[in-house]
Amino acid sequence: NKLDKYYSDLTSDNVSAWVDGHGDLPEYLTRFALTLPFWKEGDQPPKPFRDMIDDKTMEDMNQMSQKGLNPKYMSSIGFKNFASFMEKKIEQMFVESISPVLTKLKDFKSTNAKDWTDLKTEFTETDPHRILSTTRECGVSFAKGLVYVMEGQLG
Repeated sequence: NKLDKYYSDLTSDNVSAWVDGHGDLPEYLTRFALTLPFWKEGDQPPKPFRDMIDDKTMEDMNQMSQKGLNPKYMSSIGFKNFASFMEKKIEQMFVESISPVLTKLKDFKSTNAKDWTDLKTEFTETDPHRILSTTRECGVSFAKGLVYVMEGQLG
């Protein structure tokens, strides 16, 4: 919610219900009310944006405190609280999403390490002279068998 638009509508009777969404929002949903810094379009900001954020956060906190907001909701007021929540949420989501990726990478590493070991063994145990000899033997055997086919003795 854009909090500063509602300052005049909020009273000690309705401020906590308003921040809670009047029961229209699911319980699991984290909600925030804050005022973003603003200035007249076309003008330069009156001061650094960071300072403006600090000012608006303090203004929101003071207004809500004066309106009698239940203290359990104060952590959901202002841009700084929102930014802090988002930093933690993004970090949590990143950690949750990176875990399966790391697990998969570890699996790939172990699989490829075994394949690498097998390939190294195969490479070192493969003698090119023996392959050549075996290929020649196969060729000679095939040629000898072909003689019988050509003479019509088989089949």
